[in-house]
Amino acid sequence: MKIMLRLILYLVGLSVLCSICHADNRRENDTDIVRKNDEIIRTVHESGGIVMAVPPYWGREPTWIGFEQLAKHLGSVLKKEVALVILKDHQSMITRTKAGDVDIGVYGASLYVRTKKICPRLRYIATSIWKKTGKYTFFAYLITRKGSGLLSIESLSGKSFAFGSKESTGGYKYPRAWMKENGIDPEKYFSNVRFLGSHNNVLDAVAKGGVDAGAVSPGPLAKAEKRYGKVFNRIRKFGPIPGTVIAVKDNLPEESIGKIAAVLTSLPDEVTEVEDLDFIGFKVLSDEAYDQLRKVIEVARSVEKK
Repeated sequence: MKIMLRLILYLVGLSVLCSICHADNRRENDTDIVRKNDEIIRTVHESGGIVMAVPPYWGREPTWIGFEQLAKHLGSVLKKEVALVILKDHQSMITRTKAGDVDIGVYGASLYVRTKKICPRLRYIATSIWKKTGKYTFFAYLITRKGSGLLSIESLSGKSFAFGSKESTGGYKYPRAWMKENGIDPEKYFSNVRFLGSHNNVLDAVAKGGVDAGAVSPGPLAKAEKRYGKVFNRIRKFGPIPGTVIAVKDNLPEESIGKIAAVLTSLPDEVTEVEDLDFIGFKVLSDEAYDQLRKVIEVARSVEKK
């Protein structure tokens, strides 16, 4: 009996120790990511190369796989190294753009608007065309689980609701602005409101019954349906929302900027057929194409200030 008790205490202690070490490793990994990116950016710039930076939109590894061939293709056309760097998070994209570390950047719509406001000389180049629809705009969705009986906005009164991140265009900005314009105060209308940090977390929570409804973008929704099956109701859509932006810093040579724009509008199959890349190509619009989004962001921000 004593031996068994000692064994149990040992295993509990080992579990706690492993948890602490795992947490330390996560913190160390964030530090390592920043340190590694610092070194890559410094080395590439010292050698005359170009840094292409992307936040970890789909997770670090899938994002790397998604954009690796695009970076290589740009390098072959520009005839210089284009080093792909997956940054630690979205805020790092703004910080590094402001610091001049990012030569070519991939910015989600809201991230682009925020970064452009802080870095007004950031130059818009092109907007993504979604592989699933062939369009440069998309719609976000308010979803519930099939079989729940929740098939309308009215049915959600008194139910639980989840957003992803407050920085998300489709997962927060557009649905929150729509609620504001339609007289819905989420804190009063729903029984509780949770911010789960990502589209995937919202989808998992709705699929598993942890929350009654949520707002998500179409890319993560399509991937979740591959995991769970067709288990989601789409009871409201928000948009159209302009797509992801490729933008460059203003001191790149004009010849290089022209080549980048030309490359993005005529990508070869080896770039677009990469499964982890959600885009089939890019279309040249303008910075003004994001003016409606700017208004939506202001509406969402006005609610947050209260």
